[in-house]
Amino acid sequence: MGYLPGFDHDIFISYAHVDNDPLTEGQKGWIDSFHKTLETRLTGLLGTEPKVWRDPALKGNDYFDQVLPAELQRTAILVSIVTPRYTNSEWCLKELQIFCQAAEATGGVQVGNQARIFKVVKLPVPLERHPQALQGLLGYDFYDRDPKSNAPREFGFEFGDAAKLNFVQKVNDLAYQIEQLLEAFRTSSAEVVKKVVPRSGPTIYLATTSDDLKQVRDAIRRELEQRGNRVVPDRELPAAGPDQDSLVREQLKDAVLSIHLMGAEYQEAVQRQNELAAERGAGFGRIIWMPREIPVTDEKQRSYLETLSHDPGSAAFLQTPVEELKTVIQDKLQGADAKPEPAARSEGPPMVYLIREAQDADAARPVEDFLFDSGCELLLPAEEGDPATIRKDHEEKLRTCDAALIYAGQSADAWLNVQLTELRKAPGYGRDRPMTAKGVFLAPPDKPWKQRYRTHDATVIRQAADFDPEQLKPFVGQVKGGGAGK
Repeated sequence: MGYLPGFDHDIFISYAHVDNDPLTEGQKGWIDSFHKTLETRLTGLLGTEPKVWRDPALKGNDYFDQVLPAELQRTAILVSIVTPRYTNSEWCLKELQIFCQAAEATGGVQVGNQARIFKVVKLPVPLERHPQALQGLLGYDFYDRDPKSNAPREFGFEFGDAAKLNFVQKVNDLAYQIEQLLEAFRTSSAEVVKKVVPRSGPTIYLATTSDDLKQVRDAIRRELEQRGNRVVPDRELPAAGPDQDSLVREQLKDAVLSIHLMGAEYQEAVQRQNELAAERGAGFGRIIWMPREIPVTDEKQRSYLETLSHDPGSAAFLQTPVEELKTVIQDKLQGADAKPEPAARSEGPPMVYLIREAQDADAARPVEDFLFDSGCELLLPAEEGDPATIRKDHEEKLRTCDAALIYAGQSADAWLNVQLTELRKAPGYGRDRPMTAKGVFLAPPDKPWKQRYRTHDATVIRQAADFDPEQLKPFVGQVKGGGAGK
């Protein structure tokens, strides 16, 4: 008997036997290592050893006509090891077909929002060549790609320490999902559960991404699921078109947050998922993330990332270490059930956030004095504390201020561009209303880029040789004319 009541076997591994041939003499076969590692990990998760089996090496008509159908009717879960050889194997395709037929007698292939078939992709195979029963399933890719040659690099014990670690992590991800399904079967009082026990946490849409960030995505998915969240999409996305849009919208429907990882390679599906998530509007949590240093050689991707950095819409656009991304995700989720207090203020002077660098603190003092004397409450950048605290203070001021004025004196043009981008990203920090005014104050020293500078995103004020308060009066009029908190 297996772990599950009513089944003799918990898991059947379907594979092409050539994929278990060792690469060199004396090594274990890849399937042997996979079988043993999966069984060991599941034993740890379940607290008892599951029954995992594979088909015999020799097959014949009796096997398919009598032995296999009977055995698969008593098997809960099928794991298919997809390779080019698997998709061309009559034996493997017949095993898959027989399992699907046998599963109909024990509740069907689909159980709630999960399938009783798990797709392990050992080597890349175009989706259209996958058996029909596997095409809609979310696969577990046991490979990545060489960034220079784009050649697949398998995960496994025989390919070095990094590949071994990736292999174990992938088996762990797979084992966790199988354990969830086995537990749903076991705790049901019915013959077979018709609905998987829902997770306790909210649903997160973790968009598919390019190959260079798949391992980052896997790590984030792993942590979210271990915290009790349901992570979607939970199946393979169709090719671009109405079917893909329909599935993405369906999966976004119950999500409280979407996360979009931007890599070096342009992919239409990555852009489209972000566009569809943006349709949910400003009240929907959305995070766009890319690594701090990313070698983008794809011109189309470079252009897309440039567009996103300047106009992320209502999303939080982050270019940070991945650990900081994880912190932001958890912060967003902690506030998912209780919306943050509105930033609007019903009374009191309007708050103006004067954004400047520390090197311009003395030169900007006349601007500070004028704003304060004009009846504005002045917010200044934090100058002491660790980087994370200073960053949090900056985001909070962008969320709560009524207006913002960027003071560019000694600063470089790149710094000014970053600050304008931060103003565009303010809705991603929880801001729920437009600013009454946005300004750029170009102070001495004069530089060629300042003479040419212009933008539609803010009022540009060019200081003469000496500070003239008259130049700031129109900006203050905008601040007060908008009304604090409107």
